[in-house]
Amino acid sequence: MCGFVVIVGDFAAGAAKAASKFIIHRGPDEYGDFNYKNIQVATRRLVIQDLEGGQQPFTNLSNTKILAYNGEIFNSLSLRSQLKETGFNFKSHHSDTETLFSILSKNKLNLLKDLNGMFSFAFIDLESNNLKICRDYAGQKPLFWSLVNNSLVIASELEPIKYLTKNFKLNMNGVSSFIQNGYIPFDQTVFSNINKVKPGEMIDFNLADMTYSKQNISLFSPENYCPGSAKNIDINHLSDLIVNATLQWSASDVPISVSLSDGIDSSLITAILAKNGVKDLSTYTLSFESGNFKNTVHNPLPKLFHLPHHEISITPHKIKENLLEMVKSLGEPYAGGMPSWFVYKEMSHKVKVALTGSGADELFDNYGKAQLINRISKFNLFNSYSNYQKIVGSLSKNSSIQSNARYLIESIHKNIHKETGTFLNKVSLLDANDVVLDRPKNEILDSFISKKNLGLYDFVFCYDFNTQLSEEFLFMTDRYSMFHSVESRSPFLDLDLIKYICSFDRKTLVANGSKFYLREIAKNWLDKSLLNQPKKGFTLPEHYLMKNELKDFVNYFLSKESVHLHNVLDYDVVKIWKLRFYSEPNNNYVTNIMWRIFILQIWLSQQNHKS
Repeated sequence: MCGFVVIVGDFAAGAAKAASKFIIHRGPDEYGDFNYKNIQVATRRLVIQDLEGGQQPFTNLSNTKILAYNGEIFNSLSLRSQLKETGFNFKSHHSDTETLFSILSKNKLNLLKDLNGMFSFAFIDLESNNLKICRDYAGQKPLFWSLVNNSLVIASELEPIKYLTKNFKLNMNGVSSFIQNGYIPFDQTVFSNINKVKPGEMIDFNLADMTYSKQNISLFSPENYCPGSAKNIDINHLSDLIVNATLQWSASDVPISVSLSDGIDSSLITAILAKNGVKDLSTYTLSFESGNFKNTVHNPLPKLFHLPHHEISITPHKIKENLLEMVKSLGEPYAGGMPSWFVYKEMSHKVKVALTGSGADELFDNYGKAQLINRISKFNLFNSYSNYQKIVGSLSKNSSIQSNARYLIESIHKNIHKETGTFLNKVSLLDANDVVLDRPKNEILDSFISKKNLGLYDFVFCYDFNTQLSEEFLFMTDRYSMFHSVESRSPFLDLDLIKYICSFDRKTLVANGSKFYLREIAKNWLDKSLLNQPKKGFTLPEHYLMKNELKDFVNYFLSKESVHLHNVLDYDVVKIWKLRFYSEPNNNYVTNIMWRIFILQIWLSQQNHKS
C-alpha cells in the first residue's frame, strides 16, 4: 500500500518529491522516485507484504517502463503462473507490484479485469510514449488527475495536485452534490480542474500531444454490468467463496485487526479468521455516551476466541478536539464516518492492516431497499409533489427509510419512464426551502441511468455499487485509515465473490429478506444471539452535538461573517436552515442538511480556493 505522484510537464526539479510530502501518511516507510526529462514520479510506501521487495517506482532494467502502484492484489500468485508462460522471470518471491508490472509491460491488458483486490496505478511506457492510469473495480483505492495547459498531474489524493497546479477553482456542481447527497459521485471532484478516476476506469494518455481515451474494465460498471439470471444458489459454494476471500484478503507480513460491530458482516470475518488460526489478530469496537445518548458495541467474539480487544470510548470533547483535523484529512467535504476516524487512530498504535465488513450490505441488500421496491410498486407514481410526499410518508416514519424511499421513487420514475430531468426538476431531494446554492443540481440519476437500461433490482445494486459504496463509504474508509497509515481491507469486495453474487437474478437473491444467504452461512460460524440481534450501526447524535459541545463551532462557521467570507452559500438560506434546525429537533433530514452545511463551511475555511 502506498501513495504516489506523477507529473508530466514543465515543473521544477524535485516538484513531485515535494508534492508527495502531502501524502506521506499513505506510505511513511519508504520513499522512491524516478525522473526523466519532463517526467517525475514520487512514491510513498507502507510496507505490509514482501518487506524486502516491492520497492517503487518499479522499473525495467532499461528504465523505459515505470510503475507507481497503490494497493494489494490478492490473486497475484495465480496470475504469476499465467505470466511465467510468456517468459517473464520474477525476481521477488511474491511482490504483487512486480506481478502488475509484468502484466502491463507485456501488454497483457486483458488480465486487468482479473485483478482481485484493491488498487490504483500509473504506468509509463517511454518506448510508446504512453501513460495509463487505472482504478480498481470497486473504487477502493483513489486516483485523481488534472490536465491544464498541456501539463498532466496524477496523484493518490487531491492535495499534491492542488500544490502543483496552484490555480484551482471550486466546482459548484460538486458542492451542490455534496449538500444534496452527502458525497460527490462519479468523475467530478469539489474542484473544477481536478478529475477523479471512476471505479474500473482506465485512461490512456498519449504523451506526445496529451490526448487521451477512456474505457471501463470493471464487470460491474454501468457500461459493462450484465444482470445474472441464475435461480439456484449453491450455499456451500457461496460459503467457500466467503471463507476463501476472508483468508486471502487477510494475507499480511504484519499483525492485522478487525473493526468489529455487532452486525454479522464483521462478526463473520472475525470468526473465520479466529477459527482458522490467523496469528496476531486483534479487534476494535466503539462506545459513545453523553447525556441521554448511549451507543455501545457488545460483541462476545473477542472474549470467546481470546483475542486482544480494544474498546474505544468516544466523547463529545474528543469529537470537538478531532473535528477540524477529520475534515481536513478527507480532502473534500464529506459529512459522515466520524466513528471510523477514532477506530483507525487507535489502531495505528499497534497495527497496519484492518479488515471491515464493507460491501456486504450492497451485495446482500441490508438497506431495506428490496422491501421498499415491493412496497413502492403498489403506488402510482406521479409528478405531483403532494403525491410524492404522501408516498414517502406512508412507507415509514423512520427518516433513513424515507430517505431511501425518496431515492427509490426517483429511480423508479426515471428508470421506467425515461423522462430525463422531468421528475428531479419538479421533485428534488431538496424542497422549496431546501435550496442552498444559486445553482442546485442533482444529476446523479441522470448521469447513471442514461448509460444502461436495467431492471429495477439490478439498477439499485449497480447504482449503489458505483456511487454510494465507492464514493462515500470507501472514500471515507480510505482517507481516515490511510491518514493514520493503516491499510483497510474489505473481503466482501473479493472479485470472485462479487462475480458469483452477480450471476444470480437479483430479485431471487433478496426474495427471502435482507442478508438471508449470508445469515444461513453465518449459522455455521456464529452463535444465535449474534445472528438474531438487529444491526444498529454506530452513529453519533449530530443534532445533540451541534447544540451542545460543538455549539461554538456552529455559531462561528455559520455566522454571517463566515458565510460571506467564503462566498459560496447564500446566508439568507443558511439562516432559514438554522431556524429549521432549532425548531425541528426530531427532523433527521433537516439535521443532515444542517450538518453538511456546517462541514462545508469548516472545509471552506481550510482552503485557499477561488470560487
